[in-house]
Amino acid sequence: MKLLNAGSSGRGWSWRESLLRCPQKFAYRNILKIDEGSKEPLIKGSLVHIGLAHANVELLCEQNGWVNEHMPWRDAIAEQALQEDQAIGYGEAWQQWVELATGATGDYLAQRVAPRVIAVEHRLEMWIDADGNLVDPPADAKKRSSMATDPRLALLGPPYLHTTRIDLLEQDQMGRFWVTDYKTCYRIDARKRDGFALSGQILGLTRWGAQTYGADFGGSALQMLCLIKKGDRFPRVIPSPAPWALGAWGKTVVESEERLARLIDKDPMGWPKTFSEQGPCMDRYGPCSYRDICMTGKKSTFTS
Repeated sequence: MKLLNAGSSGRGWSWRESLLRCPQKFAYRNILKIDEGSKEPLIKGSLVHIGLAHANVELLCEQNGWVNEHMPWRDAIAEQALQEDQAIGYGEAWQQWVELATGATGDYLAQRVAPRVIAVEHRLEMWIDADGNLVDPPADAKKRSSMATDPRLALLGPPYLHTTRIDLLEQDQMGRFWVTDYKTCYRIDARKRDGFALSGQILGLTRWGAQTYGADFGGSALQMLCLIKKGDRFPRVIPSPAPWALGAWGKTVVESEERLARLIDKDPMGWPKTFSEQGPCMDRYGPCSYRDICMTGKKSTFTS
């Protein structure tokens, strides 16, 4: 049975945000191809995501009378972890979290009201013109799409390609369409809930939904999953309206591509660096994986 692809969309917001926050980090990862490894919180989130994706595909097939060719969600979590550890070649960095991810996913599925599923892990391609507007695909869209992960795509100019992946596209009882994005964490508080109002990922999904469905678009929602059994573990969060940011989102995509075009042929060890103890150099997951390279200027100091 098949395992879904719930990985990177290729040219999504995390890719773009890295360039906007610290061009040097972007260069380490995407130009010099220095693998930074997978940090523990991202591993746990990825395993829960694949489990939910398979549960939602099963539901999608049931609702439409289709044959489900994908493995059960518990098996999908275990298989994803096994494949990731095999790719690393040693240890059980992923497999050690299978039990936690399986438990949290099962607890969530046991209490949720089954949604009307429209699409699962749906990869989108959005095209943005020089003014930040969403436009139709260009004549050479196929060529550009094949270059989604290639930084040199920026040199082709607008319209710029932005990709994203929808965890779950669902329809409510009123007929409105919702984009649901899953987020895992260990604590859910007002700060975490409010932080998504200016998430570039969520703003992009909202722009797409509004343009695609018009008045029938309900909005973007965050389905939170707390990995430990504490309090309200599974709140559904609707980000606060951010109309000005929503309007500026497209121009931000343009700025990132224009910045990349200006830097692409420069020495990748000399791209601008954001030196900040509370920014890229030290984020909520700990020190930047490339910290030692920036301190010494030597790629040989890197260990993932």
